[in-house]
Amino acid sequence: LSLAGAATLEPDRLVRVLRAATETGPDDALTVDQLRACRTVIAAVGSRRGEQVLVDATRPGGTARLREVARLWPDVSARLPTRLPGRLPALADRCRALVVTEPAIPARGRPARRAPTGGQRATTSSVARRPRPTLPPTRPHQGMLAGPPRLDLPLADLILPTDAGPRRGPRPAPRPRPPGAGGGLHPPPTRSTVRPTTPVPTSARLTRLDGWEVEGIWFSRARTCGDLERWGRMLRTCVGDFGPAAAEGRSELLALYRGTEIRGCLELTPDGTIRQLLGPANRALDPPTLRIVLTALVDRGGLDPDDPGNRPWYSRPG
Repeated sequence: LSLAGAATLEPDRLVRVLRAATETGPDDALTVDQLRACRTVIAAVGSRRGEQVLVDATRPGGTARLREVARLWPDVSARLPTRLPGRLPALADRCRALVVTEPAIPARGRPARRAPTGGQRATTSSVARRPRPTLPPTRPHQGMLAGPPRLDLPLADLILPTDAGPRRGPRPAPRPRPPGAGGGLHPPPTRSTVRPTTPVPTSARLTRLDGWEVEGIWFSRARTCGDLERWGRMLRTCVGDFGPAAAEGRSELLALYRGTEIRGCLELTPDGTIRQLLGPANRALDPPTLRIVLTALVDRGGLDPDDPGNRPWYSRPG
């Protein structure tokens, strides 16, 4: 552990790490490759945090956590916030939360269930199903009219009245909802069934915004539909149901973080129109955060504020 921090820690910090290792003793040793990977982590977190991370690694289970962080670091380091956790358990949890889930491996055919033998317990598949009872034929008038149908009435009296009224033509397209108008995140119509491991495609706009940080707010795009479900649980919204729309490229979704806390979710259309921008529990974002996000979408995302769909968001005073 002292070799992992020798290039970054000052001599007095190394002494404190060695003293902690002498008192408790690490529960496992590091290989040469693991030591090289741990040096990269310690150099990235800095001297002060690196000392605390190595001290935590001397405690029971700490070496395994440090190995896990070093293994995940090449994949998640670019998406970590600027201010990193100072303790090893919190750093390991943060790295696990940013792991991209691999697409599911197609499942093989389910093996056929064996027929029960005399020594096996009978299951529902081995018990003969009880035949359904035969019901008497139902007449068309039963349940609607009292008594037998009358055949002496004219056809106009047998037609049920309707209050649908005249047809009004095609339904107009929904207008964009201005910020702060209330309501929640309503996913587009579902066309396919997805799994948490289903990958979410990206676009040039999402690639530019992913990992971008400005004034403490940083953007993160969804890699899989499982990321959307996790956002929905943390924000207490229905963004977890947007998986089919995101997987088909009909919606572009970004999470808004301040430090390690999620502050909201942004939905864009493929043509660069803001569809929804809300915070936890479908509340409106606070004005400072809303101003930062709208400015970043124009400067970094290339959105047109004069577009008719974006004009309600950028026409507010301030």
